[in-house]
Formats: sequence, C-alpha cells, structure tokens
Amino acid sequence: RDSHLLCDHLIANHARLRTDDESDDDILCLRELTQTEDEYIAEQTQFKNRIRAQISQFCPDLDAMVGEKLDIKAYSDYLLKFDPCELAPAEKVAEHLRNNYVRAQRVIADFIEKHEAVGVLPLGAKLLKVHAEKLRSLVRQLHTVQEELAKCQDEIAAYFNALSNADIYRSLPGLGDRLAPRMAAYFGKDPCKNFASKAEACAYFGQSPTTASSGGHDGGKESRRRPVKTTVSKRRSCNSKARHTAYLWSRALACLSEVNAPWQRKYLATLKERGDGSATR
Repeated sequence: RDSHLLCDHLIANHARLRTDDESDDDILCLRELTQTEDEYIAEQTQFKNRIRAQISQFCPDLDAMVGEKLDIKAYSDYLLKFDPCELAPAEKVAEHLRNNYVRAQRVIADFIEKHEAVGVLPLGAKLLKVHAEKLRSLVRQLHTVQEELAKCQDEIAAYFNALSNADIYRSLPGLGDRLAPRMAAYFGKDPCKNFASKAEACAYFGQSPTTASSGGHDGGKESRRRPVKTTVSKRRSCNSKARHTAYLWSRALACLSEVNAPWQRKYLATLKERGDGSATR
C-alpha cells in the first residue's frame, strides 16, 4: 500500500520534485573530481593508520616522532632513508630535515633528541628486518597515493578557476581553496536555476531538520486528547557528500570567530605551524 501511495504522489507531483539533472560538463567533472579526492584522502588515512600500526609492532618510539606528521614528506621520507634498527648519525638526520624545508632549530633539536633515544623491541635481527621492510613498503604506497591526490587537487583547481562565478564562491567567508570548489560542484554555475528556493537548497544539503508531531485520544470512556509529542531530527534524505561539505563550511565559519570558538582557531593555527593540512582551509 505504501509503494502505491508513493507512486501516486510521484505521478501527481513530478513537476515539483527536484532532479539532479546538471548537464554542464565542467560542473560534472568538478563533482567527479571532488569525489575522487575524497577517495584518495580515505586511502591516505588508511595507509597512515597501517604505518602507525606497523611501527607499534617493532619500534613504538617512532610513533611519537612521526606518527602525527606523516602528511609532511620530511618525516615520511625519514622512515625510508633511516633504518630504526641502525641508529644514524644526528648530523645526517639534521641535514635531511633541512633539505626538506624544516628550518626551525627548535623543531630539529627536539627531533634529533628523540631520534637518538629510539629503541627497537627485542624481536631478533631477521624479524626486525622484515618489519622494517614492510614499513618502508607502506610508506612508498602512501607516497604514491599522496602524489595522485596532489594531481587530483591540481585538476580541481583548474576546473574551478575556469568557472565564470569562481570569484563569487571565493568571496564567501570561510571558503578557501579546498571548500570553494566543493560548493561549486553542488551549487553549479547557476544556483538560482538548480534550486527553486533557499529552503530547497537547505534540504538538499541536509541543513533543514525534519519535525514530526503526534497526538490523539486515550481510547477510554472519557475521551481525552493526549498531549502532542513533537520530535525534531536530522534530515537524512539528502546528498550526504553535500551535507558533509556544508558541515565543513559551518566549522570554518565558527573558526573565524574568536568569540565563539577560540580553541578552534588555536587548533588550526597549530596545524598550520606544524605543516598539516585542514579541510576547512
């Protein structure tokens, strides 16, 4: 019965239903590239987690040194160039960091101090060699994914910069080089044509909550009406990727306010100082 009712509603109101009929090649390519970027980011996270798990099996001290810095090539290359089973001279490690644009003397000194204190677990020479080679293999795979991710991001930038309304997206507060192309991929070149109203756009991005209310009689001899029960829940019938983009945008806007979220601004400043990327920039 429910399927028949839905079918009747579709037939009667098909003209009012929004269809995802974007036909512009640039927007379709941009949308596909942003989805590909998400896939590469997921693979990158997977490899970083596998690397940290591998490190914990034979040299836990390395995790404190490079575990949270695998996005920075200087530290991931350190795992390729230096064998934790054979302590390398501090001068070579410092030269490696400087050659990879790590200039702060305090950072280099702290890293050298941790490097000289690295110790491997007593697992035997052959097993340690196998663990070290597996670690280097994972790092090489991570570098491959990061190279492909960089190429994908360059293509996204090229398609986005070619849009006629790219400057409009850039002018919106909180949208940077990462989020602006994503908003363009879902809003398109002509948002007024794609969305009939602001409410429709909010529903498509999952930003308008759904409200349900119920009430009735208690069914007794004295028919009395029960109080109405109202519930407000998150809208699940929406474009999930567009909703995630809207969430990142709202978080970026919160970070712009020193009054509302000073800790977020401090956290992003720490990421920037450390060299890590952030989805909200």
